[in-house]
Amino acid sequence: MKANHNCFRNTIYSPCVVVNISKFKKNDEKKIAIKDALLNLHDQNQVKTENKLTQKLITNDTNALKLLMTDDIYIINENDVQASAPIQAFSIEVKQESVTENSTIEFTYLGENNRYFLVLVDDKTHKELNSIHKEMLLKIMLAKGLELRDLAIVNLNQYPKVSFTDLKQFFSCNRLVLFGMDPQQIALPALKVNLPEKYMDVRILASFSLDEMSSNTDKKRQFWAVMKGF
Repeated sequence: MKANHNCFRNTIYSPCVVVNISKFKKNDEKKIAIKDALLNLHDQNQVKTENKLTQKLITNDTNALKLLMTDDIYIINENDVQASAPIQAFSIEVKQESVTENSTIEFTYLGENNRYFLVLVDDKTHKELNSIHKEMLLKIMLAKGLELRDLAIVNLNQYPKVSFTDLKQFFSCNRLVLFGMDPQQIALPALKVNLPEKYMDVRILASFSLDEMSSNTDKKRQFWAVMKGF
């Protein structure tokens, strides 16, 4: 016996209703309305069935949960969860301080610097000072009431790279006389000849060279006129 497949195609099955819609006429509008109603009823019944199956899987039984869920479960408190901020790269800066040895310059000089009176000369032919120039210089200083032990006489030609700061630090001078040299040679500001000025708490006098004064009496007098009140 052959089955009527057309009959099955025109039949809607529902848990409650089985209807063969082939009995309706093709142009009958009721046929279409009934068909739609039955399809909606069928879909609703299917959803209810799925919900019942789902509800059956909901359980608080710990033994059942152990069987159903075999992976590890972690509980996260929402208050502890914060938006992850981008990780900022940071670098550690290591400051390496340069360690330098004490570079205080040692000077060779005439006198004992008892009165902190520094005298600078520029003798290119002698290590310390020409004997003739030394004698003339000491006579001038003696007329002012100063002896060799009160002075510190330095031949700056032996120290070409020295600065005023180096000299002040070493001799702690409060007065300075330069004979025949440019003050800027030791990082001093430009000074006028035989015009005393004060710089960094030191009284400074720039004058002619000893060689010039030994051969020129007028220049010696000009120097002495300023020196006696210096």
